[in-house]
Amino acid sequence: MTRVCLVLLALILTAGASPRRSLPVPPIPPAHPPADQTAPMPDRDAQAPTVATAQSMVMLALCGVVGIPYDPVMLIEMVVLLYLAGLMLTSMSLAMVVRIKQFQSAFPLVQMIITPMMFLSGAMFPLSGLPRWLDILTTLNPLTYAVEPMRHVVFAHLDLSPTDQATLDPGLTWGNWPVPILVQVGVVVVTTVGLLLIAIARFDRTE
Repeated sequence: MTRVCLVLLALILTAGASPRRSLPVPPIPPAHPPADQTAPMPDRDAQAPTVATAQSMVMLALCGVVGIPYDPVMLIEMVVLLYLAGLMLTSMSLAMVVRIKQFQSAFPLVQMIITPMMFLSGAMFPLSGLPRWLDILTTLNPLTYAVEPMRHVVFAHLDLSPTDQATLDPGLTWGNWPVPILVQVGVVVVTTVGLLLIAIARFDRTE
């Protein structure tokens, strides 16, 4: 998750001095007709999660070391979920820092908001047996809806007792209603689109 933020800020701040705050593209060879020399801001929203997902695949390659099977379906699902999580974090970071020019200001802001979200997402601990106030915070945390599907995909391919399964992967609930995995993924998609629209609107106001 932190790699997404680092990659994103590197992409954004390489062109902080540009009037349109857009990424430079390598010059077009003379044999080709002139083309636009910049990549618009929304393009960055696809670059950072792509790089972060590629880096995360190194960890997926090591899953057999801890006893997780190399199931092709599981690996494909994990790659898709990792990309969606990276895309949501990238959109969130863009919405926060699109009008900030200095790396020194942008990185602490992103870390100050995303780091607590990461700890409250269930990435560090199971969501079972939490105090009521902490359970509410994890339910309101959009990053939880990106992490819980990954947890579900992994534990669905492990041979665990029902007790261990309920402890390690209790699932998300809204009140007494267990939230289906597809609904959780839908929350991630809707949140990503909303944050991206906010980032684009803020970007347009700077031009």
